[in-house]
Amino acid sequence: MQVLQTALNNLARRSRSACFARAETPEGTMVVAQSRDGWDSSRLLLPGLYEVLSADLDGPFAVAIPHRDQLLACSAIDVDTVEALKARAIDDARRAPHRISQRVFLLGKDGLEPFDPNLETPV
Repeated sequence: MQVLQTALNNLARRSRSACFARAETPEGTMVVAQSRDGWDSSRLLLPGLYEVLSADLDGPFAVAIPHRDQLLACSAIDVDTVEALKARAIDDARRAPHRISQRVFLLGKDGLEPFDPNLETPV
């Protein structure tokens, strides 16, 4: 556990100047990490990410990390925006040389879990 905590502390230190931008899309609001430092996808693991995203979105959040320098988020309650996020994650992962995942995750106050598309309202 000490190794994990050290890694999270290092990531938090590298994230002090991380840039998260609000993006208005035809389907709704997304937040896109735009630090361009190679660590944006890793920021999904930071305990304070929920609070950062709460500045622009209503939680819980649908989040995706298609490649190593991308983190996308939207309100998990907004079905149209979640569908747009899923499509973008698939497309971006397909084209990325350093892909991570096409999957969408649910980020709530209690942490991260797989997104269940069968739930009407994520909890």
